Amino acid sequence: MRASVALLLCACNSDFEIQQGKDANAAAPAFSVSPVVLSLEAPLGDIDTGIITLSNDGDAALALLGAEVVSGARFSVGALGTTRLAPGESVDLVVTFEALVTEELGTLQLYSDDSTLEVAEVQLSGRALTPLLAVEPDPVAFGSRTIGCDWDIDVSLFNDGDADLHVEQVLASGDRFSLTSAEVPPTLTPGESAQVSVRYSPLEPVASVGGLVVGSDDPGGDRQVTISGTGAEAALTEQAYQQGFDVREDIDILVYIDKSGSMGDDNARLKDNAERFMTQLTALDTNYQLMVVTEDFGCHNESIITPATASPVAVFSRALDGPAGGLTESGLSVVLEALEESGSGGCNAGFLRDDVALSVILISDEPEQSSAGWASTLDEVLAVEPDTIISAIAGDYPTSACETAEAGDGYYQATVKTGGVFLSICETDWGAHIDAISDISTKVPGEITDTFYLSDYPDPSTIEVLVDDVLSTGWQYDPKRNAVVFDTPPADEAYIYVTFTRGCGG
Repeated sequence: MRASVALLLCACNSDFEIQQGKDANAAAPAFSVSPVVLSLEAPLGDIDTGIITLSNDGDAALALLGAEVVSGARFSVGALGTTRLAPGESVDLVVTFEALVTEELGTLQLYSDDSTLEVAEVQLSGRALTPLLAVEPDPVAFGSRTIGCDWDIDVSLFNDGDADLHVEQVLASGDRFSLTSAEVPPTLTPGESAQVSVRYSPLEPVASVGGLVVGSDDPGGDRQVTISGTGAEAALTEQAYQQGFDVREDIDILVYIDKSGSMGDDNARLKDNAERFMTQLTALDTNYQLMVVTEDFGCHNESIITPATASPVAVFSRALDGPAGGLTESGLSVVLEALEESGSGGCNAGFLRDDVALSVILISDEPEQSSAGWASTLDEVLAVEPDTIISAIAGDYPTSACETAEAGDGYYQATVKTGGVFLSICETDWGAHIDAISDISTKVPGEITDTFYLSDYPDPSTIEVLVDDVLSTGWQYDPKRNAVVFDTPPADEAYIYVTFTRGCGG
């Protein structure tokens, strides 16, 4: 529908003539319009109308010369009921919006013989009221689930729009996926929700992908939500916790190691503890990314290691054997290069993730020797990734306690500035070092709790719990929360280890 225009022209008589030469106190009309902003809304395909009131607030008659929609194709204006308003008189004007588009803006102009306001404008806005289907969760990800069990996830269908949503069908596709409950009301009013239950029944240790299809009158059409799951054998699983700390959901870890000739024994100690470090990462069930850099240009050795990496200990060990570069005693410079190569198209693309903390581990028996100085180089690192924690294994500061290492000047200050840990390279047993670095990388302060959630669903009969390496019996398994719940919370900073064989949960 094109906007209609009502133009009313009057044949002026002596009552409407603008007299020349009148003094300042002569009677005059005063044109006013209310409101000056008009908002209209209607269900998609319907119309809505609003009223604009035109008034003469002066002390002489006012001539109304016309009304015109000058922008906004879905707006139209009705006819003026009069062409003359006596002092104090008003008239209503009807404006119509046809809701054929989601949103539209327009302008209405009104004309009079008021010399101070010959043209008045009203800003118009129109909105079509539509249903909007929201599905939560989207996608439906079961993750790794034990084969031979039936696993259910409740999925909410929510009308997040401002008109009734009519649900026509809900279907599940995929060999291992089905609906166990899909009793959705045919109409969901704005703000109303309903639930369906999606079941995953893995029979072999392979990945499966399916879909949930919801047919409705959402203007966006039918909604298709991906369903995924991977069958898992009933393997032994271990999880580690520390009382009073929470595990980061995500962490990016960058390891730099000095490859100068004097570092041979230190590199060997690190490799000896590679399995310990990777086992702790896996047991904590954090979504980590780990890479090792040694060369000047900052590209990672081997590959970026994630929870999906096959043989992560072997990959980590090989990465530690990477080649040296000219900047091998300038750890912060190598780190800076690695971070700058983490953008799109760089050799480390995808390593740095948005809103994920970065843990940098620097290992050297020399002071930090970046050409710009450790302080300026560290500032550049933090400009790239402000949420960086730097830890170091280096010579004791300010004086090294062993002849094989110089004081770790620069590395020490970087750990202090970023809240990391500084550890002595002079120690021969690095087990405690690895534990400290693992803790600073993956843990944040948390509340004392009696509840420890499991990442996999267990066979409850196989659960075994140790607190500080002592077997504990003072706990229960809660199948609804898939958690171990203690009768009395373990002491602050206690280590809790839970082992179990994967099963069907409760």
